[in-house]
Amino acid sequence: MLPILIPVAVLLSFLFRKKIRNFLKDGKSLGIIGMQQSGKTRFLAHLRNLPYIDKETNQDDYPEFIYTTKSGSKIKINSGKDYGGSEMYRKNYNDTIKKSDLITYFFDINKYFNDMEYRRECNSRFLYLHRSFDKTENKLLVLFATHTDLCNNMQNKQIKKDFENLIKDKKYKELIKETIYVNITNEDELKELDEILFK
Repeated sequence: MLPILIPVAVLLSFLFRKKIRNFLKDGKSLGIIGMQQSGKTRFLAHLRNLPYIDKETNQDDYPEFIYTTKSGSKIKINSGKDYGGSEMYRKNYNDTIKKSDLITYFFDINKYFNDMEYRRECNSRFLYLHRSFDKTENKLLVLFATHTDLCNNMQNKQIKKDFENLIKDKKYKELIKETIYVNITNEDELKELDEILFK
């Protein structure tokens, strides 16, 4: 039997969705960082309305571009590098964080559940982000837990519950409790992300 699909937005509080939209008004900027093969490049291609090319990313330059929302607001996506997600590129996070108003962070939730080394790397980066955002009120971090389609037909509510159970004793649990769970390869879910971020 196919699982019942839970809309992405259902798992986000109204206040957090409102906060996202407040951060992405006219003239604001968006930065994209995250783990290796977690969907960053696919999401960037989606925003730019370009075909996605499935390849390992190192440091691909992309120009500044403007994303126009359905309501007509214009969101600046800063020029920069689409960094690969490997450890060697983590030092570049700070550049993206400094010049962006809202920062999206991508990680593979299926690997987080099933690969202990991947989980440790994620947790290390969550801690880094916690230290970067702990006393910052003029920026917002939004996490995307991707590849939910690979989680043994689990519904997003169960994925959320299991993830929160794994981080319940971590210092950064409050920072990442509003994680967005999404199948980044599903065009309908990508369009729903547009609604959440840019409505």
